Amino acid sequence: MKDGELGEGRRRSGRKRWIVLAVAVTLVVAGGVYLALRESGVEKRLAALRAAGYPTSFAEMEEYKRLPEGVENAAGLYIEAFNLFVRPSDANVPVFPQGAELPDRGEPLPKVMAEAISEYLKESQECLALLRKAGEIEHCRYDRDYGATTVSYIQETKECAYLLETAVIFYSDKGDTGTALGYFRDGLRLAHSLAGKPHLISYLVRTGCIVTSLSGLERALSVTVFSDEQLRQMDEMLSRTKESLDMTDGLVAERAEVIDVFQDPSLGEEIWQGMEEVTRLMKIPVIGKTGLIDYLDYMADYMEALKLSGMQRIVRLHEIEKEMENQSVLHIVGKAMAPAVARVAEIDLRRRTRIDLARTALAIERYRLAKGELPEKLEELVGEYVEAVPVDPFDDKAIRYERTEPGYALWSVGEDGEDNGGKERDEKKRNEPHDVTFIVRR
Repeated sequence: MKDGELGEGRRRSGRKRWIVLAVAVTLVVAGGVYLALRESGVEKRLAALRAAGYPTSFAEMEEYKRLPEGVENAAGLYIEAFNLFVRPSDANVPVFPQGAELPDRGEPLPKVMAEAISEYLKESQECLALLRKAGEIEHCRYDRDYGATTVSYIQETKECAYLLETAVIFYSDKGDTGTALGYFRDGLRLAHSLAGKPHLISYLVRTGCIVTSLSGLERALSVTVFSDEQLRQMDEMLSRTKESLDMTDGLVAERAEVIDVFQDPSLGEEIWQGMEEVTRLMKIPVIGKTGLIDYLDYMADYMEALKLSGMQRIVRLHEIEKEMENQSVLHIVGKAMAPAVARVAEIDLRRRTRIDLARTALAIERYRLAKGELPEKLEELVGEYVEAVPVDPFDDKAIRYERTEPGYALWSVGEDGEDNGGKERDEKKRNEPHDVTFIVRR
């Protein structure tokens, strides 16, 4: 090889090395700039949340939900009640999973079932007394640490809700409406005790416990007659219950804890099982910061959507989740951490609708007491018993009402928008078409 050719080769090789080095430096600088922008984006969003008064960490969340000094807390009494709770040993006790099946609405409890329930309620008197005492305290706030599960006292609350529903059914069957009313009130207050645990799972269990109370009321109205004052009291309870429901609280709490985990992924390894791959990805600076920005933006969009009503809310939430699915792999962590809010909102709307149906049933019962008969149409209730006929949030039409023999059925079409004639959900065939119902057989 000639000297000129050798020198030219060396110069080309040198230029290549400089080009590679320049590209590498450019990538490093670009990466640094991108990371700095991501970091700036995170801080900007967190500052906006703090300025709006929202917590941005677990510690801030604890302070955000802390009861004022000197305010009585029902949590200790509820925990005592949970510790005294005993599951029914007799399979003839209904309502509980694996318990006996209740008779058709309007039918009296079979003797063997009534005796089994009576015995079980005697065994549960201490627990019931503490649930009553705890429910008379306005506020409830359970302590929680990172090392503890986020669902503490969830199962206990559900089981005690079944116990209280059982008591409502039993005393209604005996015609003891005053005692039944007391246990119905206790059930709603027990559900409200979870308002101080505003995670989405706690919120779902809270609304589930409300539905458990409504199932007891459905049975009660089918077997006995409450006074007008008792019916009015129950309507007021349900009105306050519905007004107190707010999914946004759940998102605020979820967001505060997830922000903490993004900032220190090792926390996620302590409190979340099955999320190891995601928390490992969070440790990669660019992916972690991008994921946190995505997550904060998703949550902001969710909260804006929750300001909408009825199906508008559901449609918008599904749109947000669809937009999320179409994001590139760089956004995988934000997608993984975003909760399935659309599905929770559907469940929430169905349960809120059940409250509306129950309140309408209470108005019908007040009308029946005064007139001696059922109304032909719900419009007959307007003015004296309801301000207006409730609207079905799933199709924006009036809720459906039909007189049956005996009794009546109230229903909403539910998420599928199809009117199935007031067909209630079959627990053994959950996927069959059905409506959201409240049925009284008397």
